[in-house]
Amino acid sequence: MSGNGQESSADPAGARGLQRAFLAQLPDRVQAIEAALNEALSAGAIDRQRVDALFHLAHRLCGSAGIYGCPTVHAAAGAVERVAEGLRDAGEKNEPVRIAELRQLVEALKRAAEDAGSIAPRR
Repeated sequence: MSGNGQESSADPAGARGLQRAFLAQLPDRVQAIEAALNEALSAGAIDRQRVDALFHLAHRLCGSAGIYGCPTVHAAAGAVERVAEGLRDAGEKNEPVRIAELRQLVEALKRAAEDAGSIAPRR
């Protein structure tokens, strides 16, 4: 800890602990993204509010994955975020194609998260 009560970047044990906590939460965060996608598409028409929720979940995961050294999760969550952003507004061109793409990207995110979780951080 630094003098101001915040964790110092020079504290590798603390950083590893934060990374372990991130990896422990990763399955739940990805599951929340998948659930948001399913809810957004469950009514037959796109629920824009739920797509917005999906966008924000992916955005936060993208940032966290970048901070905690999970580049594959970072890239996959960023891709989900970008497609969801386009679907938040009505009238998106090629909406059925974008929905199919979003489903594929969420599957890719799940695989990336599984791979990241199987790589235990060094102690």
